[in-house]
Amino acid sequence: MRLSSATVARSSAKRPWTVVGVWIVTLIVSLALAGGLLADALTTDFSFTDNPESEQAAALIEELRGEGTIPELVVITAEEATVADPAYAAYVGELQEALSALIPETEAIFV
Repeated sequence: MRLSSATVARSSAKRPWTVVGVWIVTLIVSLALAGGLLADALTTDFSFTDNPESEQAAALIEELRGEGTIPELVVITAEEATVADPAYAAYVGELQEALSALIPETEAIFV
């Protein structure tokens, strides 16, 4: 028996469900092997090989803030008022108190 594409095609046509079964078994075995052998290589973690501006900015922000992260940031702007304006400072203070009641770790930074 010669092994040619015509011979494989004839054999596949004679036993189509056997061919489908072999393909399913092959797929399952290959997925199991890929998961087992490449588990350490398949990850979503990444790191930059150079030092891009975004990484430099993140390092600078961490240096200025200190250790830890700020998961949420609230920016309050006013067209005419400044931080020195008592009404603006009172509004920001009330908002800070309301946020502190919801989230105890809240801290205020006025710039």
